[in-house]
Amino acid sequence: MFAPLIDKMITRNIGDRFTAPEALQFFAKMRSQLTEAQLSAPFSDVEDSLIYETRDHWKGLPDDFVKQWAHYKAPP
Repeated sequence: MFAPLIDKMITRNIGDRFTAPEALQFFAKMRSQLTEAQLSAPFSDVEDSLIYETRDHWKGLPDDFVKQWAHYKAPP
């Protein structure tokens, strides 16, 4: 559920990157909107998650969530 945060922190477009305070504010807002069940859900594909260039961390997220935050998605 933190794909928008990750993409805005490491986007190749430096002008679009979050500053540290912006990232913290966004994280706090996103976390406050998640349920305890979502926060305690196991993370899958741990090994794959370490390779940013090949990992689609938007994969498997609810369609409505992806649509809502699509403008945060880093360009390919």
